[in-house]
Amino acid sequence: MRSVVDEGAQLLAVGATNVRVIREARTTGISEPDEVRDWASRVHVLQERLLLRVSSDHPVATTYRAVRESLIALDDAGDVEAAVDEFEARRDAFLAAARAALDAEIR
Repeated sequence: MRSVVDEGAQLLAVGATNVRVIREARTTGISEPDEVRDWASRVHVLQERLLLRVSSDHPVATTYRAVRESLIALDDAGDVEAAVDEFEARRDAFLAAARAALDAEIR
């Protein structure tokens, strides 16, 4: 579990930046960089990896799903700064749920 949530933290740390790169590529008509495309795939796959370890209603799974949905919303957002704020709040919720789950494993 620790390695999966750690990877989630790493992926989400660059979430807003990578979505901005995707948006910029779309508006300029160029392809997004391969590393950003790979990042997007890893964000999706991580949800499946989490579900191998916890149930779909576990706080780690629900908060990750919410932050992933906020990334999708950020990609479509008209008000980018408000969408970034929402993403960051949901990312913080995921990190808090992950910390709580890891603390529970230790006890």
